[in-house]
Amino acid sequence: MTFTTATWSTPQTVTVTGVADGDVTDESVIISHTIAGNDYSAVTSANVTASVTDDGLASVVIGTQTWSVSNVSLVPTANNILGTDYWNASSGTAGSATDDDGYYYTWDAAMNVCPSGWRLPSDTDWKTLEGFLGMSIAAQNATGWRGTDEGTKLKVGGSSGFEAKLAGARGITGSFYGRGDYSFLWSSTESARVLNTSNARVYRNSGNKADGFSVRCLRD
Repeated sequence: MTFTTATWSTPQTVTVTGVADGDVTDESVIISHTIAGNDYSAVTSANVTASVTDDGLASVVIGTQTWSVSNVSLVPTANNILGTDYWNASSGTAGSATDDDGYYYTWDAAMNVCPSGWRLPSDTDWKTLEGFLGMSIAAQNATGWRGTDEGTKLKVGGSSGFEAKLAGARGITGSFYGRGDYSFLWSSTESARVLNTSNARVYRNSGNKADGFSVRCLRD
């Protein structure tokens, strides 16, 4: 803010704008300022703390759908015991907290993790996405590895903007595996999607509800 002799007594407004992030946690920001010039060098003013309300997930629009732009790392509203119902992806080998690969969730936890206005995508929702990217209806309804290059389009650097990270998973035995090679993503109907670094297609099959997979949320 700059005051002149003409505007010294006119209130001025500071606008604080939050940037998109991967959570729905409210934040706060501290605004500090100094006063200088002429006879004002001795004037002081306290810092101001502003609260920023986070109203949703960062998103990407693909076709008619709006998806969370990254794997979520939210605490479920139920089935929410860390180390039992969900795990930090950096718990696996070769990972660190700074990788921001989201959390692994059991299916029950995944069903309770998307915030208001969002949902865990169904098998049909995934098929809609795959169809928009060029997968035939016959391939959408098949199991195993399906399609042509839709997996490549979904992975980081692909043309869809989905930017699926190969975060790996947590198995029912408690082992972490596949980080850097596979992406495992839940659906509300248990038909998980799998992407692989060396396969251009998308895998579809049922997962074990006790597996720890990644979650993308879909806007209602």
